[in-house]
Amino acid sequence: NITQYWINVSVTGGTADVYMKANDNLKTQGGNILILANETFSNSTINASVPASVKIPLTTSYALIGSGLTNGQLIYLKFFLSAPAAQASGTYNNSLSFKAVENGQAP
Repeated sequence: NITQYWINVSVTGGTADVYMKANDNLKTQGGNILILANETFSNSTINASVPASVKIPLTTSYALIGSGLTNGQLIYLKFFLSAPAAQASGTYNNSLSFKAVENGQAP
């Protein structure tokens, strides 16, 4: 249950908020689409045992994944993918973006 994905935060002289978003639906090179609502995540700033009970859908808007973070703090992430039975098989891709801002500022 321990995640293999994390972000190490480096902050100088204050605290930071970190946001994440996806660029688009998941797509294959052949043009098959798996809608973004099927890609979810859970996060924690406490430990690497990220709870799977709360799954947050990825969107194309920035979602707060860590708030008031100090230097050296970590954000642990766990990702989930759900595909309908009729979904075409293949390698589906999209890109995730991360943005760090001063605590309390908009992304």
